[in-house]
Amino acid sequence: MRFVVSDSRLRFSLGEFALVTGLKCKGDTSIESVEENRLISKYFGTASVTLAQLVDCFTKKKWETNDDALKISVLYFVNNFLLSLLKTKVISWSYIDLVESDDSNNYSWGIDVYNATIDSYSNKFQDKPSFYRLGGFPLALQIWLYECCPSLDGHFVDHN
Repeated sequence: MRFVVSDSRLRFSLGEFALVTGLKCKGDTSIESVEENRLISKYFGTASVTLAQLVDCFTKKKWETNDDALKISVLYFVNNFLLSLLKTKVISWSYIDLVESDDSNNYSWGIDVYNATIDSYSNKFQDKPSFYRLGGFPLALQIWLYECCPSLDGHFVDHN
């Protein structure tokens, strides 16, 4: 993603995203499928799990073991905070498999979160909507912009 701000050219790439977020942004992002996902069958019982269902499970502490609590918490954090999914959106089956396989600590979450963030910005501003919802982790871009351009404070004024 590239910007021109006050005659300065800025680039927000995966490297800047990694620097701001501290998320792992190198490595393999392939996820092996789990033949039968215990988390889904035990806590959700459906073929697809929405963020709303996950939030309900998380807030009502429906887990039975500390290990399950950790797995549900990781899913909640990734989907609700890092990916900013809408409550009606279905959680990636791959992410549930990844968490179930106990390999989520080694996964390059930063690559997926960066891609979701950039995809969220694609074509959002062309039609000048009165409002828009950004997915992914837009806070990373905001922090980066403030760090790169501290002189911008007060320069963004709507002249309409």
